[in-house]
Amino acid sequence: MKAKILLMITAILFLTGCESNDTPNSLLLSSADLIGNWNLTSQTIEDGALTVISDGQTITATYAGYAKDIDMIFSFTENPNEVTLDGRYTLVNTISILGQDQIEEEVILSDSETSNWSLDNNVLTITEDGIEAKFSIDEFSATSIKLKSEIDETETFNDESISTKATLYIVLEK
Repeated sequence: MKAKILLMITAILFLTGCESNDTPNSLLLSSADLIGNWNLTSQTIEDGALTVISDGQTITATYAGYAKDIDMIFSFTENPNEVTLDGRYTLVNTISILGQDQIEEEVILSDSETSNWSLDNNVLTITEDGIEAKFSIDEFSATSIKLKSEIDETETFNDESISTKATLYIVLEK
């Protein structure tokens, strides 16, 4: 059951749409500000909460995660607006379930995977296969971007309801 829950957490985090934090920024960014190659320098998942309802039982868990051994580049182009991810990192998740902590590591590989992107009022939307992920741009300079996404999703897999909430932070640097 634990392995199934870990797999579902990973799938939900990477394959579901995310709600953005609409905190206003003092500087309104343009598409031109994003163009170029950005190195992933940090990715964290904070304040994670998971609820699984299966066979009439409810299981709750908390989780957090971070990236290590990072070698990932985000390449933003314009006309068309595409972002290509190339590289790898290890995602380390700590999950507390049924009174026990479990640490899982998963290597995330991306071999020139391309998605579409748009920018509106400092909210970056990345779309792949009809699924949108929205990130507020919390901080920006010519050499650094801090993205934030509030995850609040409920999915159903094989008659099991899985709800997850968390905050995802991504830092990119030129």
